[in-house]
Amino acid sequence: MSETGKKQTNPASLANLRESQKPIHGVYEITVGQAETQALAGRIMAVLEGDADIIKPADAAACSVLAVLLRRIHQADQYLDAEGIVGPKGEVRPLLPVLVSMANTSLRYLEALGATPQARAKLGVSTGRALDLARLMAEAEAKREGGDTNERDTGQMEE
Repeated sequence: MSETGKKQTNPASLANLRESQKPIHGVYEITVGQAETQALAGRIMAVLEGDADIIKPADAAACSVLAVLLRRIHQADQYLDAEGIVGPKGEVRPLLPVLVSMANTSLRYLEALGATPQARAKLGVSTGRALDLARLMAEAEAKREGGDTNERDTGQMEE
């Protein structure tokens, strides 16, 4: 403590120096505004638009966030491949849990955008049900117009 009774801070403290260090992995330097991220978001939008009419202009923001996540995952993978997942003292690198979290988050975005097999299957079930309903309506219309020959055929087989 100083003569004034206030606690003094040491500007040369190692803890103070640690705050100013940039992470060497570069994951957090990837942003939405970068050309590479915008190009990837555009490719994601194009793939989703080409696959089905499920993508809306409002989904562009989700595609941009997904693009950032995918680029950050790629950057983190490169860093961990080069440096290893375990540090020199045997500790797991702090980037590894961040990578797992980013992967889980990107999976949730992919599911929300209908870009996983399970999400597409859910969309297909809805489409399939609509097609079945249309088929049933067409069959009912045909029965009203000309009668149903299938019922007569099955009745003859039972006799």
